[in-house]
Amino acid sequence: MGAPPTAAEHAFQLLRWLQSQPIFAGHFIPANDLERLYPAFCVALALCPEAWQIVSKFLRVLTGGKRPNRRIGGRNVRVYLIPKRD
Repeated sequence: MGAPPTAAEHAFQLLRWLQSQPIFAGHFIPANDLERLYPAFCVALALCPEAWQIVSKFLRVLTGGKRPNRRIGGRNVRVYLIPKRD
């Protein structure tokens, strides 16, 4: 039996899953929405959740390394641009 997936591997798998969903791929997704989605993603893949703060750092690197904000509902919100899969 191999070692459990790392936070970096969680971020990679989460990104691949997000890219497979038309509602996410190619769009800016609020960070707090991804944080709420992450535990359900782990359950669906039978993964033991890692700390979101660590996973999100790897996800940021995988999505271009930027930490953009967008105005949503009159508030500045941290977002991730989920690139479309090649």
